Amino acid sequence: MPLGIALLATIAIFFISNVVFVTGCTLTGRAHGVDACRISSGVESLGHTIPSIDQVASWYDRSGMLLDAQLVRSALSFIWASAIAAVVLMISAACLTPVLLSADSKRAMRAYCEQRSRSRSREKAGQINKTVALFLIVAIGGFQIAYWGDSIGMFSPRAMASSGIFGLCELSGFLAVCLFVFFPPMLWTARALVVKTLSA
Repeated sequence: MPLGIALLATIAIFFISNVVFVTGCTLTGRAHGVDACRISSGVESLGHTIPSIDQVASWYDRSGMLLDAQLVRSALSFIWASAIAAVVLMISAACLTPVLLSADSKRAMRAYCEQRSRSRSREKAGQINKTVALFLIVAIGGFQIAYWGDSIGMFSPRAMASSGIFGLCELSGFLAVCLFVFFPPMLWTARALVVKTLSA
């Protein structure tokens, strides 16, 4: 399904772009100053809005590592800006699927969904719906952990500081996993919208 490929590509681009930016920002910033990592003011503002970013940057500030604090704030702001953009893109793609698909593709999808529905019992269909809901809850929970910060785990300020670049890439990987878990509910939503559109 083209939507599935597009969503998976979004997740891959998110992770790769984050690793490239974080590595370049950290190495270049230490040699040429924090201006080498500056992005837009809108992205930079996330560093003062998202609690987990402020926690890590403040830890560096209190330790007297002011340059590292600015570099980490810029890197984490970019990671979160790209994560938010990926979520918005995935939701938009799922919701716009009925508009973007041709009439033949919509009919083929509806026939596929109806065939699958006939082959499933009502109990199994209910289990699938519950599984999709569980995926959504897990994804949202993962984002919540990363957003609010983790005072004792791998995303605690001390753990992030001791891990350096690896810690930032680890956060990118964790958010990429959250996006991947978010992937099945978006496919389910797109299919449901297509079927509903044709039934209307």
